[in-house]
Amino acid sequence: MSPNQAVSPNELVRKSDGAAFGAWLFTCNPRLRNFAAFLPTVNGVTTWCVARTYRSRLIHPDQPALLWVSGSDRAEPRPGLWGVGRTAGSVEGAESTVELRLRLLDDPVPRGIVAQVAGLEGLEVLRVPAGSNPSWVTAAEFAALARLLGLT
Repeated sequence: MSPNQAVSPNELVRKSDGAAFGAWLFTCNPRLRNFAAFLPTVNGVTTWCVARTYRSRLIHPDQPALLWVSGSDRAEPRPGLWGVGRTAGSVEGAESTVELRLRLLDDPVPRGIVAQVAGLEGLEVLRVPAGSNPSWVTAAEFAALARLLGLT
C-alpha cells in the first residue's frame, strides 16, 4: 500500500493485536494549550498535531475522529470525551498535522463515566493515558462510544 492510498476503516487493523479500526482519538492537554481560547476554534475544521508513527500514515480523509481532553480527575476542564467528527485530510508536513472536522459535545462525557461503560475497559486512552496521539479506538469500542453519545 502506498502512503497516499486511501484505506477504508474496515481494512485497517492494529499491528499489535489485530484489532479492527473504529476511530482515531485525538488528545488535547489543556496544560499545553490555552484551552479557553482553543475551544471556540474546534467547531468546524481545526488543525491537529499528531505523533509521527505508523499510525499517522494510516490517517486519511473521512475517518471517524474523537476529541479527548486529558488531565487529572480534579482538573478543569474535566478530562474525558469532548468532541466527535471526522478527519478532513491526511497527515501533512514536517510538523505532522492533520485537519479534523469536529463538533463539540453539548455535555462532555467525563473519563470516569467512559471508564464504566461495558466494552470500554480496554480503551487505549484509559489504559495508557500518556500514549501517542492519536490513540486507536477499535470498532467495538467506537460502537460502545456511539451508543453512549446517542450517535446510533
